Amino acid sequence: MSQDTYFNIVALSIVGIIVIANLVTFGIHLVKKGVRALLVILVIVITFVYSPKVSTFLVNKIGDYGIVQNVVSYLVERDVEERVVRRYQMETGEDLTQNPTLLEELKTTAFTYDPNVRDEINIIQNAGLPRALTNVIVLNMKDTGQAKIQADNFYDYAARFLVSRAIMFFSYIAVFFLADKLLLGAYDRRFEYHYLK
Repeated sequence: MSQDTYFNIVALSIVGIIVIANLVTFGIHLVKKGVRALLVILVIVITFVYSPKVSTFLVNKIGDYGIVQNVVSYLVERDVEERVVRRYQMETGEDLTQNPTLLEELKTTAFTYDPNVRDEINIIQNAGLPRALTNVIVLNMKDTGQAKIQADNFYDYAARFLVSRAIMFFSYIAVFFLADKLLLGAYDRRFEYHYLK
């Protein structure tokens, strides 16, 4: 065998080893990224499957939403009272705060909720948006079901709605971070340990 043939075989062998090593490394990284992508999808699925259950559990355990509901209810009631007093004064020119009985009556009738429609629709209808915009939003929302929140007045209804949505929001965040920590965190730690040891 000539020296040129021997040199070509050695050169091709070195190039082949480099190509195979790169393919193996690329394959390992591709598999690692693929597994990570699957774990990300699994974290998202777990978040959307278990978060409503966690928020329902928390809402049922908390029951009466406590001091947060009382504070929100008080703030909503003050806002409703200001609107009713302002509207009455613009229409009649009289100060409604001098007649507490009429004030309470107008406050109860100014904002109401319908137990036969969804909670979101009740809140939108009382949000103070222009009537045309409210109608468009309500028409575009598919009404499926009745109100889940029960309350004696609109203030408590709005407070329970806001608190339940806050609990739902924090449930989604908590479940997402917990699933991320358990699945992706453990996966990343395993690879770091494997490659750094």
